[in-house]
Amino acid sequence: MSALTEKEFIDVLAATLPVEDEIIAIYSGLWTFAPQFRWPAEEIGPRLLKIIDEFVGPERTLIFPAYSYLDFARNRTYDLTLSKPETGVLPESALADKAFTRSRSPMNSYAVRGPRAEELLSCPSTTAWGPDGVLGWMCEADIRISILGVSWLSCSLMHYAEETLQVPYRYYKRFKGEIFDNGKSLGPCEEVMYSRSLNAVPEWDITSLGPALSDAGVVLKSPNRRIPMESAKASEFHRVNEAMFAADPYVYHENVDELKAWVADGKEAEMATLKPEERWPPHG
Repeated sequence: MSALTEKEFIDVLAATLPVEDEIIAIYSGLWTFAPQFRWPAEEIGPRLLKIIDEFVGPERTLIFPAYSYLDFARNRTYDLTLSKPETGVLPESALADKAFTRSRSPMNSYAVRGPRAEELLSCPSTTAWGPDGVLGWMCEADIRISILGVSWLSCSLMHYAEETLQVPYRYYKRFKGEIFDNGKSLGPCEEVMYSRSLNAVPEWDITSLGPALSDAGVVLKSPNRRIPMESAKASEFHRVNEAMFAADPYVYHENVDELKAWVADGKEAEMATLKPEERWPPHG
């Protein structure tokens, strides 16, 4: 099989990222397709970022998730420059580009550049997935969200419905720590997560979401099977996803009985173990 070409990648971008969209967020996992370009491994992220960046252009805003959930949860330190994103090579390449700015949320940060970047950077984010956070802003601004080489499970916007609908298998927890920039302390920081249990971890199966989005006619898909990419407007994605959660909060989970048992018998006890600084007002 021949190597993938830059033109093939650009054709996929053109099919999934319409020119009228002012703001674009890309959730990615390059390992699923990028080796087919046959470039040196260290060149894949920077080269694909350059192609995407030039395609989007300076008049539009480009976003990559740069989350550091595990690192901050374990170490309680977040460095705008040095904390490595857990979201792949594209965000890592974006953070190495001075055109991008990283948001200050220690667990749910984003790399963003473009004329509307400040809208994202200035989100209050009372809670990570709440209405005044980045996910709420994505829906309000009706940005174009896309998945490149990954499933819709990698699109964090799906968690917005979990918080707005208050799914029962989560509870609020505050994570406090310290923020740095290139090793220099900038002071304390915190993030309030609508967290899962430590004892009953959701086992995800979101295979029903893709067909639901397709049936609703809200998805644009790659015409090239070798480069898996899909996109949707944030408001339309949220409408479909929220309806599924509203019908059944366990719609995407395989271990439903385990989660329901924890909600009935373990949730209150687990929340009672939170330290005072970990508690958030809605739960005392």
